[in-house]
Amino acid sequence: MANQGPDSAAGPPGSLHDPAGQTGFDPHTGRQRVLGWMRQAGRMALALQSDGEVLYKADGTPQTPADRQVQDFLIQKIRRQYPEHAILTEEAALLPGNRQVCWVIDPIDGTRAYAAGLPVWCISLALVSGEDVVFGACYQPATGEMTWGDAERAACNEQPIRPASMTLDDPLAALLVPSNAHQKYRIHYPRLRSLGSTAAHLAYLARGAALGVITRPIYAWDVAGVYPALRAAGIRLETISGSSFSLKALLDGETTAGPLLAAPDDLFEQILSLIDPIG
Repeated sequence: MANQGPDSAAGPPGSLHDPAGQTGFDPHTGRQRVLGWMRQAGRMALALQSDGEVLYKADGTPQTPADRQVQDFLIQKIRRQYPEHAILTEEAALLPGNRQVCWVIDPIDGTRAYAAGLPVWCISLALVSGEDVVFGACYQPATGEMTWGDAERAACNEQPIRPASMTLDDPLAALLVPSNAHQKYRIHYPRLRSLGSTAAHLAYLARGAALGVITRPIYAWDVAGVYPALRAAGIRLETISGSSFSLKALLDGETTAGPLLAAPDDLFEQILSLIDPIG
């Protein structure tokens, strides 16, 4: 990965182009269609939030009826509109199709917050073609915030996303971290926040509402929806141990090699120096 954002602007991975129109995804009508799907899915999830039912998967992570219903709704929409495309989703792994054109879905990112009735959770969806992210969106139904990006532009709702301008001494600056960050790191910065959703944390960073984000080891669905917005904001992604980040490497359902730091490229090394792993 080049050090100018999630990936080099000059080419793959993550150049946000659709080579030779392989996807059949129109930048305008496709964008509006998919954002409409996400708003519908958001209304569904909000209606189910008070249900209260929570199941636990074998790895101990929670799952609610909304996880499955939102996933099934989005799969149905994609299959109807783009029947040849593959689909990778948190709840159902990789579904058949042309793997060079793959939709990546996280039906509810921040399930614990969602199940607790809190507002910071989101629905994430992205279209990946080969090594290129063609379109991505992260929708927070409880707050109405839609962070999206494609080859033309990136925005939160209709406010354009521009390169990050927050500084280390900004009184509003904070690092967004996992809930167990205090067990994993000594972080020499005065303001840390844990809001419950990796994708929402990254969306806040892209929009200039955070200084940086520390993640756990993540899957493709944790980052793909907000990936174009991160690129538009000039955000650099690497593992805390220094390995480069590749979204394509996660498209088989594997995690990153370790926790990530996401931060503006010009502040990345300074922020990294504030983080000391424990043990």
